[in-house]
Amino acid sequence: MSRWKALFGLGCLVLLLAACRDLTVPDPPPPVSARVRVSVVIVQEGTADVKVRAVRKLDERGNQATGTIPEDQKRVQPAPLSQLRTVEFDFPTDSTIIGTGTWDFEISARHSGTNQHEWHTTCTTRLFKDGLNKLEAIEDVATCTGDFTVFNGQHEVGIGEVQVAPAMLRVGDQANIRFIAKNNGVNDETFDVTVRTLGPGGQSLSTSIAHVTNLPSGAERVVPTATEPNITWDTRNLPWGTYIVQASITTPIAGDPQSSNDSNSTFIELAPGDGDGDGVNDKIDNCPTVSNPDQANCDAGEPGGELGDACDTPRLRSFVPSCNIPGGETVIVIGSGLGRITASDITLGTAKAAAITRQNACRVDFTNPTANNFPTGSLTIATMPPLQMPVCCATPTIGAIAPSHGRPTEEITIIGCGFTGVIVSLVLQPGSSPIQVGPPATDDQKITFRIPGIAPGLYRIVLERPGIQPIMSSTTLRVDPP
Repeated sequence: MSRWKALFGLGCLVLLLAACRDLTVPDPPPPVSARVRVSVVIVQEGTADVKVRAVRKLDERGNQATGTIPEDQKRVQPAPLSQLRTVEFDFPTDSTIIGTGTWDFEISARHSGTNQHEWHTTCTTRLFKDGLNKLEAIEDVATCTGDFTVFNGQHEVGIGEVQVAPAMLRVGDQANIRFIAKNNGVNDETFDVTVRTLGPGGQSLSTSIAHVTNLPSGAERVVPTATEPNITWDTRNLPWGTYIVQASITTPIAGDPQSSNDSNSTFIELAPGDGDGDGVNDKIDNCPTVSNPDQANCDAGEPGGELGDACDTPRLRSFVPSCNIPGGETVIVIGSGLGRITASDITLGTAKAAAITRQNACRVDFTNPTANNFPTGSLTIATMPPLQMPVCCATPTIGAIAPSHGRPTEEITIIGCGFTGVIVSLVLQPGSSPIQVGPPATDDQKITFRIPGIAPGLYRIVLERPGIQPIMSSTTLRVDPP
């Protein structure tokens, strides 16, 4: 009996262990790590110390954030002179240590033979993480290669920051290049530095030589100095894009045959130029060959309407036509706007606003302006805010347009010139004393037309730019009997 009890107890234990095994929580997945690879060139015999520190810049929503991970330091073992050595750092990126968002990894290096020398140039790369705690992307730190050249011994010269001015560089600008020469050795040093510009494809574009003379021990110097010729870079005829400006020591120093290895670079964004000088760069300028600071484009959205008004070629535009209305009303259609006013509303000296889309028009003619049932007067087109553009046309100018329905046509005389814009107004004034205006000077100047009278009928408006054939549009003015 005792043996059966023992077997029974053993069976229960096996079942219990099986049950416990089924209830065991699975091991959590290993955290994703961000691997930062740093390349170091050792110029003389010895070792180099490299350190990396992670600093949080933005959270997953793009807001500013703070946070750091203690720096990690590793030693690069000795290698043949000028051989590239690589050291790797692994940073855990699980959300308990690094929150999602954007992190900068600050990387620096120095020779490990002494603690008296400061760390060399710091380079920054970025880590991007998505909301699922998955490593999304990290920049290639190889772009920093050359910033971490370290030295040992009496001759320790190097290149610090490379600077390009102006900071906002556009195609066509002449840039000035400077760099910081460093001497961490015990002797005064004289050496040459080659400054190169490299295109987006890595091709060499320009080369200049700068002379660093008698740089004292432990000193830094901005080169060129105020009394030395500038190092210039002409960006004319270059495509916009990302360029590299590099400064490299190119004269071996006595006792240090490998001293020509140190260099530093900076990346420059060359923005599109502004060929017409209107303050809008050519990349987004809707008329890059003609200055148009306002970027006005009355036919934007229409087929072929990508160019701004200043670059538009004369062409027939499709405006809203007039429509049949009861007698006693007048429909005014100028540009794309359709407004209705009655004949009784058009009284002497009264302004009525309507929209006009064609800019720089300096002549507006009406067909069949004959005296009949409409009082004699002058038609005035006056500019209104917000746009004012100068109009160039002779004063006076005579224009005659054939009537659309066969009636005789009288001449229309332009009395003055002024500004045109998006909003204009129509004003009737006494025909015996039309307004006389001089050269356009302010935004309330007017273009006045003397019209003996307007008979009932359909009238067409012609818009003309200086030196260009008149453009007959479907813009109309309809006058019905009162």
